[in-house]
Amino acid sequence: MKELSIWVDQFYGGIIGHGMFVRSLCQEKAPSRHLGKLIKWLQPGISYFDRADLSLSYCKVIRPEAMFHLFSLGEAAWGAFHNAHTLNELDFQPKLVGMIVVIERESIMRSLERTLKKGIDSISSLGTTHFSWFEKQRLPYVIAATGYHGSRAGLEQLRTALELTPDIPMIPGPSLLNGDPLLFDIEHANQVLIALHNKVTLQSIVERNWTILETKKQVTNRPNSVRKASSHGRRTI
Repeated sequence: MKELSIWVDQFYGGIIGHGMFVRSLCQEKAPSRHLGKLIKWLQPGISYFDRADLSLSYCKVIRPEAMFHLFSLGEAAWGAFHNAHTLNELDFQPKLVGMIVVIERESIMRSLERTLKKGIDSISSLGTTHFSWFEKQRLPYVIAATGYHGSRAGLEQLRTALELTPDIPMIPGPSLLNGDPLLFDIEHANQVLIALHNKVTLQSIVERNWTILETKKQVTNRPNSVRKASSHGRRTI
C-alpha cells in the first residue's frame, strides 16, 4: 500500500483546529507523540527545539487510496517554528507530499476585528504573510474551511479576502464550535483528505508528463551524428 506523510497546519489566529483535525481521523484513542524514526531534524542544534525531538501529534489513517501519516504541531511551539523554520529542515518517513491548512471562521472574524481597530479593512496582508510560509514549502495544499458549510458566497469572500488563487481547493465544513465536546467533523475531514490526495496525484502526473516531454525534447535536439551513433550502439536480441 502507498504511504504518504501529510502536514496539518492552522491559519494564524486559530486555536486548536489542526490538532482536532488529526484527532478526528485518528484510528487510535488519541494521536501519538512517540514518533520514533518517522521524523527527525536534518540539521540539529539550530533552535531551541534542539534539546529534544520536535513534539508533534501523529496518527496513521488507512484509506483505500493510501496509508496517510498525519503530523501537526502543538500550539506552544507553533509560532516559534513558523518564524524560524521550514518543513524541508525535517526528514519525514515516508516522504512528505502535501499540507492541510485549517481555517476557522471564528478566528477569521476575530482577526478582521483586530485589523479594523488598526484602521485596516482587510485581512489580505495577514493572509499574504501567513500563506507565504506555505508557499515556501513548495508542496501542494488544501484549505479545510470550518464554519463555511452551506455558504458558497462566504467561501468565495474568504478566498478573495486572503487573495488565494483558484487552484487552491477550499473544502467547507461545519463550525468547530457546534459540537460538545468540540470535535472536527469526521465527514469534513475525510473530504479534505481526499481533496489533498487528488491534488497530490494530479500534480505527480503533471510533473511526470513534463519530465517525459523534456526528455523527448533533449533527444530531438541532439545532433544527428550523436543520435546515429547511439542507434548503432544498440544491441539486438
